Amino acid sequence: MGWDLAPVCRELRALQWNTSLARDDSLSNMGQSGILVEFSDLSMHHRAPGDLSDSERDSVCDFLEDRILAEERSQLQQLQFVYDSLKSVSFSEFWQCADEVDEESDKQLKQIVKSYFEDCNDKTKKELAALRKARKGSRSIPSSITRDDHVNWDIVARDIRALLGVHHDHSFTGRAVARIFHGIDSPCYPAAVWGRDRRFWRKHLDVEFNSLRKFATQELIRFR
Repeated sequence: MGWDLAPVCRELRALQWNTSLARDDSLSNMGQSGILVEFSDLSMHHRAPGDLSDSERDSVCDFLEDRILAEERSQLQQLQFVYDSLKSVSFSEFWQCADEVDEESDKQLKQIVKSYFEDCNDKTKKELAALRKARKGSRSIPSSITRDDHVNWDIVARDIRALLGVHHDHSFTGRAVARIFHGIDSPCYPAAVWGRDRRFWRKHLDVEFNSLRKFATQELIRFR
């Protein structure tokens, strides 16, 4: 919007001492307006010169998308790794490990935890390199999770249209819709507020996130 962050923050804080906004004379006499300004969630403020060429803009967008996808894929792989690792050293019944410690499983688990933290950064780098290579070759990398065979996309489309109809005053993106349907908290759509509406929050957990995001983007284009 062309705003500088620091002056905006100063102006907002100054509202607390703007006596012309006070509804109570006692507050006005104390030099207060009755307005409380708090900054709770951190945000990022970037200044772009705006003189990039079309190819440079495309390059920036490609980099950001690849970075996000690489993080998503690596985090998902790590989550699956943790689940498989804990399952491999667990027991089917609690009494099997109640009397004594299984030292072999203990050593195995320690090694798993060590390898997890050693490989966490490498996984993201590997995913990013694979995505860049696929983009150069105009190929797509399949998702790590495939749960779309049973999806009724007509129902998903109906829910997207219902979401847009109920919240017509919001400007949604495909990713925002997917986050709502997966129950993922975000600054624009916090769980404390949007989680109250069970018609949409966590409605389509069975649909793979990126497939849902792409489908929602297509539906938003049709809706407009």
